[in-house]
Amino acid sequence: MKKVKTVGLIVGLSVSLFAGRADMYMEECNNGEAEMCQMAAQFLASEHKTAEANRYYKKVVKLTRKACDGGDWSACDNMGTFYTKGLVVKKSKAEAKKAYEKTLKILNKNCKKGDQDSCGAIEYINKKMKKLLSV
Repeated sequence: MKKVKTVGLIVGLSVSLFAGRADMYMEECNNGEAEMCQMAAQFLASEHKTAEANRYYKKVVKLTRKACDGGDWSACDNMGTFYTKGLVVKKSKAEAKKAYEKTLKILNKNCKKGDQDSCGAIEYINKKMKKLLSV
């Protein structure tokens, strides 16, 4: 009986922690923190790898788009991947290109401000664009 109570407690705490973290990310996202929209999207995607995942992935795309629109380059990169591979959204070379172009715009802006990580990521995104356009 003690084992059952312990397992129930652990499961209950896990569910509570999951809900708490998701709520925290969503609250910050709704307050205009683009990076938190991306965190919420990644959190949802990683936690829902089941048959019901499609319902969550639509929300993941919505949050990722919101993060991209807010200036999070990694979210724009993810949107490009969604469109390139047709993940949850309809496969579209044109939409993927737009997403990667937006990624590059954000990265270039950040690089000019001295963000070395952004400067390094520019080459990575350029390679993705080149590959997309060569297909």
